[in-house]
Amino acid sequence: MEKPSPDEIVERGEKIYNEKYREEYERKYRDSFVVIDIRTECIWRSHKPEKAFEAAKKKAPEGIFYLIRVGSPGAFRMSYTSDDVYARAL
Repeated sequence: MEKPSPDEIVERGEKIYNEKYREEYERKYRDSFVVIDIRTECIWRSHKPEKAFEAAKKKAPEGIFYLIRVGSPGAFRMSYTSDDVYARAL
């Protein structure tokens, strides 16, 4: 497999997760982080994304990984706060 683009990693990671792991993981491991090696389709799970990546890199140093938070549309939530709002809170 040649080196995939970021879009290809996302597409492949989501496909693997949806087809092989989603049903079980959404039921058992909600809010955990999983890392999927898109080459081997192996998965590692932890409550912290760093720990899932550490385990994955240890077992598959040449892996190409996709991260997801179980039960969430993305691995992380982001929000916007203006500097003005932050300054008023201080």
